[in-house]
Amino acid sequence: MLQAAGTVSVAGATAVAYRLRVKSFQAPNAVSGADDWSYDAANKVVVIDKQGASFAVTIDGLTGYP
Repeated sequence: MLQAAGTVSVAGATAVAYRLRVKSFQAPNAVSGADDWSYDAANKVVVIDKQGASFAVTIDGLTGYP
């Protein structure tokens, strides 16, 4: 399995609520920059909630396809 870190960046003018779903075969080590996050083991996704206009969220320990 490939393990990596990933960053999602959003640059907007209006603050809105986002829910990001990022595929990962295992729970990540950490998620920084999120308001809240969880791991959905049944669907194998990291669920990230973040509100804002411009931000970056970094996921450490993504496990995906080789």
